[in-house]
Order: sequence, then C-alpha cells, then structure tokens
Amino acid sequence: MLNRKPATSVDNDGINHGIMAGTVNGSVDNSSNFIVMLPERQKKLPSIIPKIIEVLSEITVLSDEELDQRYKVSEEDLRPFNIPDKITHNNLIKYRGVIIEYSYYGRICEEAFNITDNHVMGSKSKILKDIKHLYNEYKGQLLVEHQEDELDDLEIIRRNADYIIDMVKGDLKQRILADDNTAIVYEDIEDGLIRVLCYAFVECKILEKP
Repeated sequence: MLNRKPATSVDNDGINHGIMAGTVNGSVDNSSNFIVMLPERQKKLPSIIPKIIEVLSEITVLSDEELDQRYKVSEEDLRPFNIPDKITHNNLIKYRGVIIEYSYYGRICEEAFNITDNHVMGSKSKILKDIKHLYNEYKGQLLVEHQEDELDDLEIIRRNADYIIDMVKGDLKQRILADDNTAIVYEDIEDGLIRVLCYAFVECKILEKP
C-alpha cells in the first residue's frame, strides 16, 4: 500500500517548537510559538477622481479675474440647464449658493476631463456614471430607512438632498486620501470635489430632475 500524505496533512517531523499547521494561506507569525494568521493585504484599485482633482487644482491656480475671462459662461448660456429650478425641486439649502456660483464655471471641469483623458480614456463618462451610481446607492438606503413613513420618494430626497451630496462627496474624498500616488494637497480636495459634484448636478447625475 502506498503511503501517501493527503494534501492537507500535518507534518511534525523534526524539532517541534510548538507550531503545527496544515496548509496555511497568508503569513504566519511564529515569534511567540502561536499561530497568528495575518490577513493578506487587499489590492488597491486605482481611481480616476484623484487625477481629476489634481488637474483641477492646477487649472484653478489662476486669479479670479483670469478664471472669469477664460471659463465663466453667461447667464444666457446657463439658462437651458434650469439650475434654480433644479435647486428648488430638490430643496437644496447647504449647497444652494455654491452650486449657483460654480455652475458658471463648468468649462473648468470640461478642461480637466479632457486633460485626464490623456491618461484615462473616457474619464468624464466614467466619473459621472460613478457619481450616478453613488447617488442611487445612498438614495436607495434612505428610501429603505423611510419606507414606513407616509412620504413619497421625492419628499424623502428633498428632506435629505444636502445629506446625500455630503455622503457622495465623502465617498469620493476617501478614495483620494487612500491614493498613495496622488500629488494633491489637502486644501485642494474640497474645492475640486465641489466643482465635480456641481458639474454632475448640472448634468443631472445627482439628485432629481424637475
């Protein structure tokens, strides 16, 4: 009869210092004669948002006067997007003023997306789809939490519109902070994220259409 050891057999031949183990995945710390399973490091997936925020920080280093001359659109150009109606429809309060202000500078985000496309093709489409997915995720959570309330879906969103933007912004911010390769300084993160989220709001990728 063949003396075959199973694939997961325990081999205790030789000097034993108190550690016996079969097949072990990951690292083993035997410094204290106890088996300590160290979790394998999870692979970090790259994100586009740090690169976009980095590009935005480089573009917006200009003075306010230069930004106005180069990027600001007119009231007439902005009218088809119905920004005030969208703000009222969603009952935005905290972000009302900044969205009105930054909506005139959508061309800044357009240029940032074009520059980022040199590194990641389709960056604009990818980030807007991602913001839409995040919005739907947090919207869904709120609808579940309030399913027993006598409120329609839109009213739930209206009561939590600023909170939803906070949550989406926080999610994107965590990706930036987790990126070890970004050259962004902390002070540029907030401004860049607000610009991107304002752009997404104008493009109807976050919150509801009137």
